Amino acid sequence: LIEAGIHVLVEKPITTTVAEARRLIEAARRRGVVLQIGHEERFNPGFRAERDALAEPRFIEAHRLAPFRFRSMDIGLVQDLMIHDLDLILSVVRSPVVGVQAAGVNVISPGREDICNARITFQSGCVANVTASRVSVSTMRKVRFFCRDAYLSLDLDGRKAIIYKKSPALAMDQLKMRDVEFTPGMDLAGLDFFKYLTVREIPVDDGDALDAEVRGFVAACRGERPCEVPGEDGLAALEAAEEVVRALRTHARTYFPAEFAPEARA
Repeated sequence: LIEAGIHVLVEKPITTTVAEARRLIEAARRRGVVLQIGHEERFNPGFRAERDALAEPRFIEAHRLAPFRFRSMDIGLVQDLMIHDLDLILSVVRSPVVGVQAAGVNVISPGREDICNARITFQSGCVANVTASRVSVSTMRKVRFFCRDAYLSLDLDGRKAIIYKKSPALAMDQLKMRDVEFTPGMDLAGLDFFKYLTVREIPVDDGDALDAEVRGFVAACRGERPCEVPGEDGLAALEAAEEVVRALRTHARTYFPAEFAPEARA
């Protein structure tokens, strides 16, 4: 389709391998067509409502849990579910990944991880702790962003976004001037912490993520606005996913070689 000059919206992950993704991106660039990747969560109303409030995150925590659906058994959990959060995190941090640690187990899928936890360190100093499971008894899709002066909580399923900010009066020098005569070693347990916070729920509309994704793609094809999730972003998410799987396999090969060796049975 790309070689025929046709714009393409590709479901995530962009391709099976990083090398394939690079070839696809180069083909789209050469032919001058839009290559958009279907990372639908980028169009989630909750994320879009909160996106502008994010600034230089220092720590990110993501949980994506779901019951087993008996589909996508040809790929592991990381490329099936976790990659959604990897893409969201990369779109916010915008800094190279410099370290990945991961651990996981296969419960149902032969040779494929069904549960995984990854700790990703970025060059900026930000750290992301990402947990995903496709064998849980309930569904959860939550991401928390901890910034220098704010904490943002996003419920992607419940479409709820809340931002907590500290008051300037929370600084010790301000406490000394405003509320108490602070001295080193003094017991401040009697102060009301919540008095120094501002809590605001960010309005989230009822828009449909899939509809917004398709409308964005059509607009990009018409040249009305840039592609929101270009092939390069899909490549970055796939590279991060591969790093997580590589770290997971290294951990499994070291500690549980007989129980979980995905590279041997994939």
